[in-house]
Amino acid sequence: MTKRLEESGKEEGINFNFGKEWLAVNTLPLHQLLHVAGEEGFKDALKERFMKAYFDENLHLNDVDVLSTIMAEYDWSPEKTQEILNEDAIAYSVKQEIAHYQQRGVNSVPFFIINDKFGISGAQPPAAFLEAFQQVAPLKIIATGDSCDPSTGIC
Repeated sequence: MTKRLEESGKEEGINFNFGKEWLAVNTLPLHQLLHVAGEEGFKDALKERFMKAYFDENLHLNDVDVLSTIMAEYDWSPEKTQEILNEDAIAYSVKQEIAHYQQRGVNSVPFFIINDKFGISGAQPPAAFLEAFQQVAPLKIIATGDSCDPSTGIC
């Protein structure tokens, strides 16, 4: 699996570095930090930072000291990071959200939900997305001179 990711990444300019000490990560603590980062307005930036730390820098994201160092980049103290990781209410909220998506059929990442109607699991080629878009919202071809009401969609 890692070899395939490395090759696919190179095609897209992404340097996957699994290294000799690469570890799988319990992502619940990361999701807890992302949850609060979302409330503070930097969830997307933090998610990208975690991806770089894990896939490129080969950092051990199970290590609280590593997480504290990353969070310091966003002006969080080690104490704040530790409080969030220890907060049962945040963990519960994250677990509820995970359960919600599992009930909808999500069981791996990446997983894409299109228009709340169609799911695509795993890294797929562009053609799979185009087919899904067509199934979810097929284009209506209208004759020259016809028009559609943008509010109702009636042509």
